[in-house]
Parts: sequence; structure tokens; C-alpha cells
Amino acid sequence: MYAGRGEVGGWGGNCPTADFASSFDARDPRKLFSVIKSGDIFPNVDGKQITHNYTGYDNIANQQSRKAFVPDKYRDGYSLGDIRSNWEPYYIRYADVILMYAEALLKTGGDNGQVANLINEVRHRAFVTTSKKDEEATFRVFDQTLIPIDENYFQTNLAVKSSDDLLKAIKNERRWELGLEGYRFTDLLRWGDYVSVMQAYYAKQPYANKGKLVTDQSWPFPIPQTDIDISNGVLEQNANYK
Repeated sequence: MYAGRGEVGGWGGNCPTADFASSFDARDPRKLFSVIKSGDIFPNVDGKQITHNYTGYDNIANQQSRKAFVPDKYRDGYSLGDIRSNWEPYYIRYADVILMYAEALLKTGGDNGQVANLINEVRHRAFVTTSKKDEEATFRVFDQTLIPIDENYFQTNLAVKSSDDLLKAIKNERRWELGLEGYRFTDLLRWGDYVSVMQAYYAKQPYANKGKLVTDQSWPFPIPQTDIDISNGVLEQNANYK
């Protein structure tokens, strides 16, 4: 958990990229609940309206994570040490389970209609029943394009079909649903997309050198020599590091 910059207090990390923010459908409220943008306004505990400003950091997108941000009313001053809240950590997300199941079905030759239905279970909750309003905020840049969506509109315009590229749909849905929650790295590795995605990111956004050293030799990581020794030769070092 963290606060924002300046008058909203504290420090932030895991900043959402411009590419991540721009990947959302304009009608998807998950963007609202994933990304805070410079210009968003949240009241502090005294009711003063505080405009978020992320300029001045090495953060060219001027964005922070809404998922980790703690509104001022839940904090004592600028401190995160005493959170006045009954929030509790979660250990697994139901949406993650659904999308893992969909991916497993697809990769084992399951029924495409069932796979599409599973993806749509997550999308339906996101587009149809998720609030279009950040109740903690006074103004959010990203709520300007959100519209009410009913069942007919969802099925006609937003539902995934069994004839679609379902692996691509799963990849996208995991990014939008689980973004900034720590799943992305292992997802990219599992899909074999880690190298291409990070190289493309560095080519577009070379600040802070993120992705600069990623090559097709970056994975798998080396096995610790102590583990190889303990295994009495059963474990062999990955070829990249011999």
C-alpha cells in the first residue's frame, strides 16, 4: 500500500505504463480502478481536495496504481503505519481461478464454447456490474468514457465468441483483470512472451533501462550451485549458464 506524491504524501512503486493504460477498452471500468492519473482529485481527511501530480518523477506516463493507493481518510496524516481500515489481504482471486481454468481447458483441447463462457464470466462482471464511479475520489480522468452497459449491449458488443482467438483473449483478460497485482511476470514466462514483450517495451519506452538486458538467454534463471551440489548431480545447470 502507498500514498501518492507531494501533498497526498508518501512514495509509490510499480507505476502502470502508458501502454498498460492505453490497452483498456474505453468502456472498461477496470482501468478506473487500476490507474491513477495526474489530475485525479481525492479529498484528504479534512475534506480538502487534493489534485494528484506525478510530474517530476522518472514516470513519463504520470500515473500510479489505484489498486495499491490508500485514500487519505484511511491514514493518519501521511503515515501508512497506522491504517484506519478493516481491509484484509486476499490470497487468491476468483477471477484468476476462472482464467487459469479457461487457459488449462484451451491448452488441453477443451470445448471452445466453454472457454469463451469462462472468459465472459470475468468480462461480464467487469463491464456490467462493476461500479463506474470511484467513490473515494472527487474527480477521475479515466471515468469520462464509461457508460452503463446492459446484458444485450454486452452480448452484442463485448462478449468473447468461441470463434475468436481465445488464447489472445485470455492473455488480454488477465492483463486487464489482474494488472499491477504481481501476475504479469509469470504469465509472460508461461506464454513464452517475456522476451518479446520486454524488448518491445524497451524500444518504445527506454527510460530507466527497463527491458534493456532482456534477451532469449534471459530465461530460465541459473540454478543455485548449492542446490546442484545437494542433489548429488541429479540437477544440471541450465544451458545458458554452463
